[in-house]
Amino acid sequence: MGVIQAAERKDDLCDIIKRSVGFLDEGILFVDKRGILGFCNPAAAKICMKTGSCHVGEPFFTQCKPPIAKKLHPLFHELTADPARHLSTAGEIDNLSFEADCRSIPDETGGFAGMAVIVRNVTERHRVMKLAKHFASIDSLTRLFNRRHFHIKLRDEAMRARRQGYPLGLIILDIDNFKEVNDRFGHLKGDAALRGVGATICRNIRRDVDIACRYGGDEFAIILPEADLDQAAEVARRIREDISSVEPPITVSGGVAELDEHNPESLIHIADRAMYRAKSLGGDLIFVEHEKQGV
Repeated sequence: MGVIQAAERKDDLCDIIKRSVGFLDEGILFVDKRGILGFCNPAAAKICMKTGSCHVGEPFFTQCKPPIAKKLHPLFHELTADPARHLSTAGEIDNLSFEADCRSIPDETGGFAGMAVIVRNVTERHRVMKLAKHFASIDSLTRLFNRRHFHIKLRDEAMRARRQGYPLGLIILDIDNFKEVNDRFGHLKGDAALRGVGATICRNIRRDVDIACRYGGDEFAIILPEADLDQAAEVARRIREDISSVEPPITVSGGVAELDEHNPESLIHIADRAMYRAKSLGGDLIFVEHEKQGV
């Protein structure tokens, strides 16, 4: 009699647990060693199931969304072979990002009775992290990328250019006599000029291809993938001519260089040197550096 009462109490406890996890935000599901779904709360059904609802007592992987089944099925077999393991996976489906933690459910002998899965919808977390990463790379005044992001992208694009065998151009622009602009018109107008340069650059480069950055102060840098020296120089001249629409009136000097087989820091040095050469010739000029950079 005591054994029967203990069994009944155990069944009651299972029912209480199942009712409780049904209200959790995290998805929880149990799959037995045959692959049959034993339990699935509404949160798990919404994330994992093709229809958004589940059918307990039927095969789990056939009613699960294929991309999620593709992630969980190998883990199920790994836990079958080694029940002591704790496995995790993550992925994206239908604009939803998810994470899943998987553990084995032991039987009376300690063997594999099934798999318990806790699954979470982390879409909002990923969105916030992506936004935070984006804003960390943006200059707040001009809305161009900042210096830190410039160095990251230049390194990445240089590696890609070498690997795929295409050219990579770099433009460095500097506002002529910017201190005088601030002294004459005030810092608010100076800020307006910086924003105007940023907007002018964006109008004259390829969207989602070229990378425009505020390099620092009144200096700007533009990375041009798949653009050789002549093509980069043409973009720079177009920007210089379009600067005439900026208020208060300003001019810019620019240097243009093309990546050789050496490091991208050399490319910055040569483009910067070309920009100062343009300034030494009176400003409002684009100077093209034909010298190949050294090591």
